[in-house]
Amino acid sequence: MSFTVAVKEEILSQHHLSRHELSAIIKMSGSIGLSSSGLTLSVITENAKLARHLYESFLYFYGIKSEIRHHQRSNLRKNRVYTVFTDERVQELLADLRLADSFLVWRLGLIQIF
Repeated sequence: MSFTVAVKEEILSQHHLSRHELSAIIKMSGSIGLSSSGLTLSVITENAKLARHLYESFLYFYGIKSEIRHHQRSNLRKNRVYTVFTDERVQELLADLRLADSFLVWRLGLIQIF
């Protein structure tokens, strides 16, 4: 077991839900999309327990029922990859976690560099 997996397992074993933790995970592994119905949020992880934790956090804090999708990687490691996906109230979630500006500024920063 790698160090990062061990740390994630230890944090998740504490059985608590935190908005700060949710915010950090989304900032590190989340991506925003745009669909015909509005904004979408996807968080990608290789850890099944973390995917379940994200699902439970979305449901507990915001009443959002997200989807957990998975697929098998086709490279040498062949790990299963989980995507926690939601298109419900994403703008409200990002505003509450104070992430809306950080995603926008980061995107604008990339545009300005090029």
